[in-house]
This record gives sequence, structure tokens and C-alpha cells, in this order.
Amino acid sequence: MENAGREIASINGEIFDIKNAKISVLDHCFLYGDGIFEGLRLINRKVLLHKEHMQRIYQSAAVVRIPMAPEKEYERQLFAAIKASNLNSGYIRVVATRGIGDLGINPKKCSGSKLVIIVTSLKLYPEELYEKGLKIIIAGTRKIPYASFDCGVKSCNYLNNIMATWELIDKEADEAIMTDEKGIVSEATVDNLFGIRGNTLFTPSLDTNCLPGVTRAKIMELARGQGMEVAEGRYTSREFMFADEVFLTGTGAGIIPVTRIDHHVIGTGKMGHKSRKLRQEYEKRIEEFCTPVD
Repeated sequence: MENAGREIASINGEIFDIKNAKISVLDHCFLYGDGIFEGLRLINRKVLLHKEHMQRIYQSAAVVRIPMAPEKEYERQLFAAIKASNLNSGYIRVVATRGIGDLGINPKKCSGSKLVIIVTSLKLYPEELYEKGLKIIIAGTRKIPYASFDCGVKSCNYLNNIMATWELIDKEADEAIMTDEKGIVSEATVDNLFGIRGNTLFTPSLDTNCLPGVTRAKIMELARGQGMEVAEGRYTSREFMFADEVFLTGTGAGIIPVTRIDHHVIGTGKMGHKSRKLRQEYEKRIEEFCTPVD
């Protein structure tokens, strides 16, 4: 399907060309990263895992106490923005800001929170990487501990992940694994991490302060449906290095294999059989997991 359209942003329901959309410099989302967001994928005029993403942004909003419009109004603005873009496929960023305050950090002084919906084209990983896999590193930047901040909240303050991203850029890698002070793996900078050993699919548990990824949950469901055992736990990077197969999951990436961690080759150095089988089912059924825009 042809993807003719324009990139737009909706701010509290008002549509702008993406280059002309603005919020105040006094919005605490700009000043302090005091906001939350979700990234959604648009596929053939359908939103992938829409309900799950909506549920998560409302959960995040409740934790950080950012006021949100009722769900029906959220959906109305979301689908109106997609229609205004006239894009058939692409990427949607939904951001809820704290609103305008002063230069202090007191959130009670803020008002006028904004629901910003950005609809753009999407640049995916090159298809060749789904065969040869990603080269990733173990970052020296440690994951924020759960006691400091619950990273189940998809906060607009991503400096922890950005500093780990600088490491992968410096080492010319594709991604980076983040661990805690004891070396327990949490997640990659923008994706969840999975390993396969025998017939068991394993992934860091939520108490490692990884994001409860929407795609993560769907892949675990599909794996169980394929007769695999699914385990969540506390794993070291070594356990992923010596797994039979490793892959990442995310809204944009779907399932993408990892074939090297630091200097260690995973399995055969190519996408593994079980990873391929999971990806094939996910891609085959992907529109089944979507909500139509129209």
C-alpha cells in the first residue's frame, strides 16, 4: 500500500505540520523531562497493540500524577491525528507533559498538561540484520535501581539510556545491554532482551527494573503457544552469551536476533531456528494484533 502522507503533530487535538508544532519552554516536560510517552507502530492504517499501549500510558500517568483525558478522548485524538497525516504505515509517538510551571521543580505549580501525538514515517532495521543479527555490548552505565525510580514508567527522562547509547556508538555496536551494580541484566537501551536455551525462552524479570514491554508480553504469549517454556528471572550477561539464541524485542524492531555480545559469538552466528519460528509467527499474525484506524 502506498505510503503517501505528511508528518504531523497533534497538541491537545489541534493538528500542526510537525515542524510548526510547539510547546512552552516552561513546560516541565521540556525543563525536567517530567512527562511520559509511548511509541506505537502504524501498519496499513492499523495501530499495533493499541489497547496495551494505551493501558500502559495511563498506568504511567497514574504513577507520576500527570492528568490524562478520558480514554475515549485519548483515542479520538489519536485516530484523528493518524487520519490527518494520511500515512498508511509509520511511527506514532504519544507524549503527555506535566504542563507549564516555573523554574522550580514543584509539580503542583504546573497546569495545562499537553497530550502530544506525533505521526511520522518509520525507519526499520535493514532486513539483512534480521538474518546476520546485531552486535551488542555490555554497557558500563548501570541501570537505575528500582528503589530510585520505577522504569516501568516510560518517562521522558531517558538520560540513563542515552549515556549507555554513547557507549555503543563509541564501540560501533548496534545496541547495549544494561545491568545493575551486581551484573544482573535488565534490558537493552530501547528493547527487551531474550535468550533461548534448549526449549526454554528466558528474559529478565520485571524486578530488574526493565520496561514491561508490550511486544515482550506478546512474544512470551506466542512462545508458550509454540510449546516453549517461558522463564523470567535474574540473569547475568554470561548466561546470555552462552545461550543457544538471543534476540531483542520492541515496537519498531519486532523480533531481531543478536549474534554477538562483546566479542562472543552467539550460537551459529546467525538467526537461530526458534527465534526465526517466533518471528515468522509474529509477523504473520501482526495485523491480528492491530486496531483499525477507520
